[in-house]
Amino acid sequence: RLGWKEGQPIPDFLKAVSWFDGDIPQLQTMLFEAREALDEAEKIVRNKHSASATGTQQPCDLSPVFRLLKFVQKKSTAK
Repeated sequence: RLGWKEGQPIPDFLKAVSWFDGDIPQLQTMLFEAREALDEAEKIVRNKHSASATGTQQPCDLSPVFRLLKFVQKKSTAK
């Protein structure tokens, strides 16, 4: 576990970076003051994608797997 044990302060080298697209519930969660304090304690840095970036810049949307799933979904039905 990289030398970290539960209950210890999280060292800077274990910082996490989280990206989200700015959906209203996600944005409300991020702006909640208690969440901000928890993120700081847990070394989580949150970043927001532009709303217009969905499908054009976001790493998951651009990955080959996601593009393949979108392609297959167009040809699939629930019948």
